[in-house]
Amino acid sequence: MAVEAVREAVEARLGATGKVAARIADAAADAMAEKRARIAAKLVDLLVLHHVATARKVADRETPPGREATLGIDSIGSRLRTWSEDVGDAPTDEIADVVVELGARSRGIILYDPQTHAARFNVRAASAPDVAAFNAALPLIRRFDATLGVVGEAAELGEAIARLGRAMRSAVETAMRNRAALSSTAQEFGATLSAEQQQTFADFNAIAEAGPHGLIAAGADAEQCAKMAATLSDHDILIALGAALPRIRAMREIPGIDGAARSTRR
Repeated sequence: MAVEAVREAVEARLGATGKVAARIADAAADAMAEKRARIAAKLVDLLVLHHVATARKVADRETPPGREATLGIDSIGSRLRTWSEDVGDAPTDEIADVVVELGARSRGIILYDPQTHAARFNVRAASAPDVAAFNAALPLIRRFDATLGVVGEAAELGEAIARLGRAMRSAVETAMRNRAALSSTAQEFGATLSAEQQQTFADFNAIAEAGPHGLIAAGADAEQCAKMAATLSDHDILIALGAALPRIRAMREIPGIDGAARSTRR
């Protein structure tokens, strides 16, 4: 791909939309931090070449039509480490992180599917920005509805967003019940929710109440995406704590447990 004649041949096979998509992906890779940018640039080349090679096999009837030119993350890591000194001994987890960030920055042109742990060069994203934005935000979206997956066409987008909206509204209601239950249980033990826990609930509600479009917009910004992911992880801990409440209350009914707790507090 560093040879001008080769790149020109690849671009000729990509067509006008494909060339635009490749340039957007290259620009997204350039915008990343130094080492990640070098890995990302090679990753773009790899997925573009794989896309072109798969398209050629379909044309030659060596591959069934409609098969997406995807590569699993293990295969991507193995090929990049063999192919490029820029990747060096980068572990697969680090390469996966680069794929996810590149997907967000390129608005889904480099598309990583967390369900299959595979990535591909998604030419259609260059002409369907709404679909690309949804797919780029999938790591956040699936925190609300794990059954939602990659959207391939604009016709599928409306239903996917509607499902996400229902899941986010339900999450707000669940969070309010969970907060009330945790607060009540804390009071039984003579305590209150910490300021950090209260802030986690507030931040989670802000994310969920912003709705699908707010979540999708955040998926396009790597920094905002990471901040939201951290809030959702913190909230998951509070959900797990809420799920343990019945056992906590049952323990209080065991003779001696409640008295021991009060003695410990004194």
